[in-house]
Amino acid sequence: MAVNQYVILDGKTKKVNKKYAVIDGKTRKIKKEYVVIDGKTRLCWEDGLAKRFIHRYQTYAPNYVYALTSEDFISWSGAKQIGTTFYGGMGSTYASSIELKSLLLDNKYYFISSDKFQYTSDGINFTTYTSNFNPVSSFNFRDITVIKDKFYAVYQHTNSSHYTISIYTSTDLINWTLVTSFDKIYSPSGSYNLLGDIRSIQLFKGKFRGKERYVLFYRNYNDPTSSSVLVSDDCVTWDYIRTSSGSAVTYSWSNVCMAKDGIYYTTHCSVNEQTNWNIVNPEGSSITVNGLYNRWYEPVLFESISDNNYLIIQISMSNGTYKLPKTGGTATKICDYIFNSGMYNQRRLAKSTRLTTWSKTNGSPSYSKIGYCTVENQWTYKEVAANTSSILSGELIYD
Repeated sequence: MAVNQYVILDGKTKKVNKKYAVIDGKTRKIKKEYVVIDGKTRLCWEDGLAKRFIHRYQTYAPNYVYALTSEDFISWSGAKQIGTTFYGGMGSTYASSIELKSLLLDNKYYFISSDKFQYTSDGINFTTYTSNFNPVSSFNFRDITVIKDKFYAVYQHTNSSHYTISIYTSTDLINWTLVTSFDKIYSPSGSYNLLGDIRSIQLFKGKFRGKERYVLFYRNYNDPTSSSVLVSDDCVTWDYIRTSSGSAVTYSWSNVCMAKDGIYYTTHCSVNEQTNWNIVNPEGSSITVNGLYNRWYEPVLFESISDNNYLIIQISMSNGTYKLPKTGGTATKICDYIFNSGMYNQRRLAKSTRLTTWSKTNGSPSYSKIGYCTVENQWTYKEVAANTSSILSGELIYD
């Protein structure tokens, strides 16, 4: 005899055949089991997709893309050819009109290029969507991320007089809903400023300057060193953070990290002041980290996997990876870039992935070498041989 299950949803008792749990104060339908430990909700077990590594790499002569998968980084599936196009990848956020991302949503890994994408649930069987997925063809694709179990895509339309930003949501990258579209920012006095050509855009949702909100980090195309942010409570109405008198406050940033406690970002440091980095925490306080050496732009910034009191930054291929205390102080080098040539890729997944992949074109045969760590200075590596003249690109993701 079946036993009915009931749960209180939004103040009403409902009969259910699904499992629900209260997670961080909200009732959610789950495929996972949770338990409260020391006052915090933690994942106990998961039904469905097991956590796994997916390594993809692209070869040249012949031009093929291969994928391997592993659940323990020790036993790997055989390399499977999944086409000739390397979807996803690092992309560019520096005054670029094309964003390439790898994201996780609803137990599927999506590899997204500017107008096409590929996805897999197991790292072995891949589905490729070759039609243009963009909801409007006249808008340029700027950024895509996952917020609240949905894809959020940012587009910018340009013309001779002014520019328009549009934000859409989707659960499958095919069917889209317009969230907002705006071409000007209104001030409290009733005046407005038309948007400039801000081609480099990154969208986040988290605590920023002491408040949970949506945040658009952007750089101006004609002057990439000029950067600022727009904020919103609902992702519909956008504005600058303003003083009590109504004046807009702009913020200079270079790199952004979506951490568990909110949004961190680094501020610009000039070429002549390369050893001191300023990081702004989710409350808006600026801290200084010394011991680094490189120019300010385009390093990878993410939260430590083993200690949430630290951020990890990859400042260049030659200078390596450092551990930055969130409270300020001296950076600690935790990994060197060990190859004479190659690529460094670090994913910005929906759930913060803390892994690395490296590819090398020296020697014969060419190979891709991938590594990961559960403690920042304790790395495990896997070399993937490729019977080809070179590796063009590669990435490793895990969530």
